[in-house]
Amino acid sequence: MKKAFLFLLVSGLAVYSYGQKATTQKLDELVSAYANVGKFNGAVLVSRRGEILLQKGYGIKNDKKGESLSADDVFQLYSITKTFTSTLVMKLEEEGKLKLSDKLENYYPNFPEGNKITIENLLTHTSGIYDYTRGYNMPDMKEKTFVDFLRSKPLDFPPGTNWSYSNSGYWLLGFIIEKVSGLSYEEALKRYIFDPLQMKSAGLDYKKLVSKYKTTGYVTLSDSLKQEAEIYGSPGPFAAGAIYTTVGDVYKYYVGTKEHKILTSEAYKKAFTPYKNDYGYGWVISSFDGNKTIGHSGGAAGFRTNFIMIPDKDICIVVLSNSEQVSARFITSKLLEVLFEKSYIVPRETQVDSKILAKYTGYYRLNNNNLHITISGHRLAVEPSGEPKNELLALGGNYFYSPETGFYLGFQNNEYNEDFDLVIYKDNKIIKTERFIPTWGIIGTATTSGWEGSDIEMNQDKDEMSVWRLKNIKLTDGEMKFRFANGWNLSYGDNKQDRQLESDGENIKVSAGVYDIVLDLRDSKSPKYELMRR
Repeated sequence: MKKAFLFLLVSGLAVYSYGQKATTQKLDELVSAYANVGKFNGAVLVSRRGEILLQKGYGIKNDKKGESLSADDVFQLYSITKTFTSTLVMKLEEEGKLKLSDKLENYYPNFPEGNKITIENLLTHTSGIYDYTRGYNMPDMKEKTFVDFLRSKPLDFPPGTNWSYSNSGYWLLGFIIEKVSGLSYEEALKRYIFDPLQMKSAGLDYKKLVSKYKTTGYVTLSDSLKQEAEIYGSPGPFAAGAIYTTVGDVYKYYVGTKEHKILTSEAYKKAFTPYKNDYGYGWVISSFDGNKTIGHSGGAAGFRTNFIMIPDKDICIVVLSNSEQVSARFITSKLLEVLFEKSYIVPRETQVDSKILAKYTGYYRLNNNNLHITISGHRLAVEPSGEPKNELLALGGNYFYSPETGFYLGFQNNEYNEDFDLVIYKDNKIIKTERFIPTWGIIGTATTSGWEGSDIEMNQDKDEMSVWRLKNIKLTDGEMKFRFANGWNLSYGDNKQDRQLESDGENIKVSAGVYDIVLDLRDSKSPKYELMRR
């Protein structure tokens, strides 16, 4: 019985698509399948050798209005904007209005290490400048306030010595563009890129956009819950991520890049050359099946996006989604599998009774990681420690598939008790996991265990399973953290000492006393705690 189960897990789940169907039909069927199982919602454009193979919208545009998406609808691009900012900077260099070797102090005197930070460092994320999105703690987004805020933050590393993604660097580039061009950032985009390429749907300040083509962004978009995202007000993410447009306009941008309509071929060659960490001048350089890919992804409130081009094959793929639950890069990878005639999986799903799903929920130990199996809507979901929740597709009553990770999961009756074993299959490997009872505890110098001992276990609330408590516990002057299952796979600290917890956050400072402690995990995105002196 067990051998038969494993054979089914290994060989009976995947649905491979071969055959002689036209490429356009294969692409459309694949994206439609992911949309049908709730793994995609958005618009897609795929072109090869100058021919648009697919340009189509899938799913919900605005649930309240009952509107469906089309290929003409507008999405926020977010960090794909960085490629536009880079193009503007290099265009202004061609016009002699700046040099990539210019020092930041030329524009902002007395900026820390401003005599060493260059425009090239800002473009390539090698400046060491603090990324403001790390703490979202800036008072406002005005230029003077922004620069003064960055002056108060130490550099992550000496300029040019390392790589760290910094949206702040691209904000500074936006301000520099305005200074040297005499135009606003948006006006510069229109003059140098949008108008020449006839990108008629492109613009900034998505919150103020009034258009029948404007899509609604969602934090959650599922059959059971549709939660709209709060869109950023002006200036939004500015030169780091404020552009909105359509898949068709991004294709025009691709054609303009391919045909060197904005910059010279030498400038593009320089921009597309990795500087550090596979990042060029605003572009991510990678590969697929031995072919060089160039592009950028984006993601923030309500939207997930991806744009790549493969120059040697004249391929362009644009994936824009209005759901934070969608991985645009994952959908891109699936489209590439079709284009390069790889074996690919068309997702499918069967419905499983919720009572059966409930039997599989719980915690499982996988090597040095913990997996939390829960129910999300009508599906099982797996949540590895410290990682996002991933909904599974049911392929039968006791076996499931995760398209994003390529894992197959099967549940079988334990030979020795009424519990279930979880078996995982990926890359021709079969892995068995151990089910365990979850515990949370505290550890640190404020406890009798210190950092090297075992957790002081907390008690799970009888009425609210996501709340854990300790009563009448004596602590000394020191520090502590909350830790899951007596290990470091998942721990919480407090970066701001504000009773809001962050994964792997800073140690929590404690003064000597007797306390009641509450760990509240009811909101997985915003865990919190209380330390109440008795």
